[in-house]
Amino acid sequence: MTNFVFANNVQTKLAAAAATGVTTLTLSSSANLPTLSVGEIMPLTLNDAATGQIYEIVYVTAISGVTLTVERGQEGTSQQNWAIGDNAFSTGTAATTGTSSGNPSTPFQLLPNILNQSVAGGVDVTLSNISYANEIINLTGAITANINVIVPAVAGLWTFKNGTTGAFTLTVKTTSGTGVVLTQGYTAILYCDGTNVINAYNFVPMINLPVSDSASGFGIAAMKLYAGNPNGNVAGNANVNGASDLVWDTTNSILYICTTTGTASTAVWTQASVSLSQILGISQTWSDQTANRSSGVIYTNSGTKPIIVSVNAYTMSTPAPPTPGYLYVNGLIVGYSVATYEGSQIDQFNSRGQVTALVPPGQTYEFVNGTNGAIISWLELS
Repeated sequence: MTNFVFANNVQTKLAAAAATGVTTLTLSSSANLPTLSVGEIMPLTLNDAATGQIYEIVYVTAISGVTLTVERGQEGTSQQNWAIGDNAFSTGTAATTGTSSGNPSTPFQLLPNILNQSVAGGVDVTLSNISYANEIINLTGAITANINVIVPAVAGLWTFKNGTTGAFTLTVKTTSGTGVVLTQGYTAILYCDGTNVINAYNFVPMINLPVSDSASGFGIAAMKLYAGNPNGNVAGNANVNGASDLVWDTTNSILYICTTTGTASTAVWTQASVSLSQILGISQTWSDQTANRSSGVIYTNSGTKPIIVSVNAYTMSTPAPPTPGYLYVNGLIVGYSVATYEGSQIDQFNSRGQVTALVPPGQTYEFVNGTNGAIISWLELS
């Protein structure tokens, strides 16, 4: 952040002339001057003694007695040629005043400062105290080699954006400490602990998502995500389908993962999710299929989701026990209608029973009547 230091009653004159471009000012008095640490700034306003109409704002970055190290022409002012005896005083400026919400209970706040800093070329760039004081720093320009952007080894927090071009790396660091490599086009919140520059969110893996194989997919390390048809050419791109690649079937809203590598047409994709269209009960209703089903006929669930079959049937017999009716799924008996007895006789000579089963997609189902039996009702949820 910008660390402005204010001092009361700093009002003096220049003891030496200062032409444009000069970065050292000599005052006639050091009275009330504060002590500045690295990264701290004192705003100072210069004003001509002759007319009182000429001004220049400078930022003081270091103080040694009556000698000040300054950054000239700040906050939209222009550098001027100053004479001995011109005025120098410290007061609030537009950039240092900031804004408040208008609520007296709201603490005073400074507006964040944004700096567009060119780092073009192939040499390391050291940020000045003034540059370092900005909260948001956008690094720009074409770099021609791997470079470091050096910040002072003092505690600070910034938002850095790497807006450079060129196929080289950019590292934000202190002179002797470690730093963070900032990928081109990305923004990161970085802080300095007094020695090293650290990613403020380094407990979350840094994720970069550059386009890796045309516009059809983007990659995270070795994993790529595509949109297209998993059973053929993926979005028209043949240079895909590594292990663990993912494809989103946009037609059926299903995610697939590549389990056997190959070309776009030979790789094996395994379904890794289900869509709403595959969940039992979603967009399904019960229907009476009694008129469309018969005993001993094999039917197939040709849909994409399971169905439920429920058959109510009876058997008729002499006093000898009848055989029940059986419901088969894929050739296996999954249930039967049970005969009921009173003593040695069948209740009213009829045995009614209901049997229900779930039939997965692609599997067969069949109901076979018992002795002299008949289907009363056949319902399906499909």
